Amino acid sequence: MRGAEGRKLRHELKYLVQQPHVVGVASRLKHALKRDPNGDANGEYRIRSLYFDDLSDAGLFERQAGLDRRKKWRIRIYDLKDDVVVLERKHRLGEFISKDRVRIDRGQADLLIAGDSAWTWDHPSELLRTFGLLVRQRSMRPAVIVDYVREAWVSPYGNVRITLDKHLSTAMASHALFDQRQCTVGVIPGETVLEVKYDHFFPGYLSGLLMTSIPPRSAVSKYVLCRTILKNNAWEDQ
Repeated sequence: MRGAEGRKLRHELKYLVQQPHVVGVASRLKHALKRDPNGDANGEYRIRSLYFDDLSDAGLFERQAGLDRRKKWRIRIYDLKDDVVVLERKHRLGEFISKDRVRIDRGQADLLIAGDSAWTWDHPSELLRTFGLLVRQRSMRPAVIVDYVREAWVSPYGNVRITLDKHLSTAMASHALFDQRQCTVGVIPGETVLEVKYDHFFPGYLSGLLMTSIPPRSAVSKYVLCRTILKNNAWEDQ
């Protein structure tokens, strides 16, 4: 499916799973799907994202208001390394999503985090130019670090991807994305975010396998959860 701007849209459904049920869900998935090849010996890898928002926190308020159309910007790394760094824009249209991303290096990421976007204005990447313009016009700045361990399974039928995002945590008043000794605090102890993504259809056998063991769909947002805990504890940079 494609949106009005020609972007490929995928379904994205989210669920908040209590810890006692996570092991059972993972056990069923491993017998029905293939592991994501990016995982380690346990099928896991760590994701850390630094989200950006403007001075009015428009991204946060749009998400809390449940607007059908919204965007999020983030810089993402994997397993706390700097060999793969991406700037990503995520579009949301109801239950559909699309993503645009561009590879950058650590030095470029450090410049964006520091608020220096001048180098992007004539960059060949449209995505970087757009983000640089937002930094200049809307004062986009680092808002929160979102950190978790992902266990993922994939299937070519429907281009299905199912993930369990565990140990969700955030950094306290810090935007040091590459700091491997970053002090973080747990956000939803005892709960795991399950995400289901697919293109045109979701295989019936997977639906039956999952729906017997997980709660109803949730509007859970890792970004909002992390921003909320920082605001509630006055840990955000002022």
